[in-house]
Amino acid sequence: MNTRIPARRASRRRALVTAALTAAAVTGQLLVLSPLAQADGDRAPHSLGSGVNLLEPPPDHEDGPPPHEDGPPPKPKPKVQHGLRQFVEDGAFVPPPGVTSVFVQAWGAGGGGGGGGGGYAGTAGGPGGPGGGGGGGGFAWCSVPVKPGKSYTVVLGDGGALGGGGAAGSYAVNGGIGGVGTAGREGTATTLATPGGDVVVNAGGGGGGGGGGGGLDTGAGAAGTAGQGGTATCRTGGLTRTGPAADGATGGGAVDGIVATPTGSVIGGNGGAGGPVGQNGEPGTAGGDGFLVVFW
Repeated sequence: MNTRIPARRASRRRALVTAALTAAAVTGQLLVLSPLAQADGDRAPHSLGSGVNLLEPPPDHEDGPPPHEDGPPPKPKPKVQHGLRQFVEDGAFVPPPGVTSVFVQAWGAGGGGGGGGGGYAGTAGGPGGPGGGGGGGGFAWCSVPVKPGKSYTVVLGDGGALGGGGAAGSYAVNGGIGGVGTAGREGTATTLATPGGDVVVNAGGGGGGGGGGGGLDTGAGAAGTAGQGGTATCRTGGLTRTGPAADGATGGGAVDGIVATPTGSVIGGNGGAGGPVGQNGEPGTAGGDGFLVVFW
């Protein structure tokens, strides 16, 4: 059997194959230069390999950041919540997470007021002199670096003890002159100490008032000396104020801070009144205890 393809049919077949290849090439160029591909000009077209969609955009990282090259990403720092804590008795302050610096306002205790002097024994003499008031506690406003979770010790100052009144005069003892009143005691300091025991905030106590003099046969006894205000120090930076001194028999007041001090705290005690002729002097009053506030 003769299976030879006629030359005319073979020629026609080659022409059809050539036309198909030409059409495929033109179609590929159209796909590469299509408006969609050109509109995405910031992305290079894919290769013309088998099974690849020329219009599909290349993969990117829009679904999340690339992995951290040097290990896991750093942990976020704890969010610091601002706060304030006051101390009306001894205790400890533990900084919350994230807190590395605090402000501290501290007041030392007030000094005690001195007692009044006793009056003269006879009707012709004078009364005892009043006792001097105690000075107000010193004030410190300090910036203190701290470590979260560590314990910082707070010690509040104790108010100065009062001075007792002098006894009335006695002819048998002192020829009728009244007894001298007892001086008030100094207040102690309010402090904040580090976990290692270093005191970084110190608000000193006010001085005690002097006792009043006894009544004399020539007149009234002398007034007791006024107590001076306490001083203060900040070891890590801040400012300080000397507490108010007493005004005669009236005790010194409190330095103003960010909050009002509790009633009766940090102030100096008043001096006692001198005793009338033939009577004992009045005792003074004690100084107020210290106070401390931490805020961040």
